[in-house]
Amino acid sequence: MSDDVFNRLEKDLYIKLLDYGFKNPQGFNFKTIKEYLKLNEYDERILEINIENAFINTRNRDVDSKAAVQETIFLCLADRQGRHFDEGKKYVLTLEARGKYIDYLELTEARKFSQKASLDAKRAINIAKWALIVSIIIAFISIIFSLIQILRPIKIDKSQFNQVIEYLDNGMENATK
Repeated sequence: MSDDVFNRLEKDLYIKLLDYGFKNPQGFNFKTIKEYLKLNEYDERILEINIENAFINTRNRDVDSKAAVQETIFLCLADRQGRHFDEGKKYVLTLEARGKYIDYLELTEARKFSQKASLDAKRAINIAKWALIVSIIIAFISIIFSLIQILRPIKIDKSQFNQVIEYLDNGMENATK
């Protein structure tokens, strides 16, 4: 996924709701989450539907354990009397929603590590390229110096010539012993 997609995900209402619910495991009421998230009218309505569905699910379970379950990421902890907006009504994330949020956190963390690893790999490749270039340059310089030395005329003066002869004589004497 591109950075743009992840940036939009961080601003997504679903992620905001999961984040708030994850950070408030003791529960929260409708007013608290609404004020904290400062939602626009459309997003507030989505939150309202999720809260209402959680309340309805809790009330329906009291009447009939096989009652239709309304889709929501919340679970109502308070009594089933009154309205879902009452300040006494506490809501938490469902286990499934907590699991999805943990998956999201792991995914974002893995993405960060992946980006860092990719950057480190690019740096390592660049260092290897430069090392190779430097080695090639040094090899060429070494070849050039060797050629210069090989092609340069050699001059031996008399003292050097005498040293060579003396060395050879000593070597022959030692070899015959």
